[in-house]
Amino acid sequence: MDALQLVDLMQRRIVDLAVSENYLRDERLSKAAAEIWRGPGREGGLVSELWVQGAYPSRSSEDSLASLASEGLFPADLAAYVDTTGRFPARRHLFTHQSEAVRHVATVQGSTRPSLVITAGTGAGKTEAFLLPILSRLWMQPKATHQKGMRCLILYPMNALVTDQVTRLYELLEGQQKLSLFHFTSETQETDRGAARRTVATVPSSQPRSGAGFHSRYRDHQLLDAGVHALPSAGSRVLWFSPGVYRSG
Repeated sequence: MDALQLVDLMQRRIVDLAVSENYLRDERLSKAAAEIWRGPGREGGLVSELWVQGAYPSRSSEDSLASLASEGLFPADLAAYVDTTGRFPARRHLFTHQSEAVRHVATVQGSTRPSLVITAGTGAGKTEAFLLPILSRLWMQPKATHQKGMRCLILYPMNALVTDQVTRLYELLEGQQKLSLFHFTSETQETDRGAARRTVATVPSSQPRSGAGFHSRYRDHQLLDAGVHALPSAGSRVLWFSPGVYRSG
């Protein structure tokens, strides 16, 4: 595909549409308007100048889940599990931002809760960069028998992202018994009556889940802010990521 020809074609089509949708009886005025619309974007044109950005591959590190496990920075049995299922080969080299995220979270001392800000191109494995440290911490610190409630909350800005990410999570954790998860979006019914009306299965609140991804609506913000600040201390082995810390690209 020729990008320059595509821009020219789009410009012609859009200008033609604008002329037909904004009929002017005066032919000279119509031609003058079309001429302006065909011009550069900064001078009133309908199509801006072509913007080109380089897409560079992420840097690969020397680390893999297997090597991190050998250093005690990642659960060896979790690395073996995702390798056996074929979801994440244990000897695949991680990208630098993935490796640094796992190392940073694994080496934090005491009750400090690490924060991560990750920026990378689309398809560069940002999800794994925050998900691997989460799974590592939850896997190494199993929930006590008497412990209730969720231990990790993952927020996403759009339902489409939830659907995509939760599918990967279910596939990644399929077949194991240590962790469970539940997800809901703005389309999830908030009451039993609403769920029954739409024949949607409900999950009793007495069934704790380890993780949840959901769409944040405006009316949820006050509740979420209060809930996040009310999370138990690090002694109860809660791992959470603050809204806005991770941005999906």
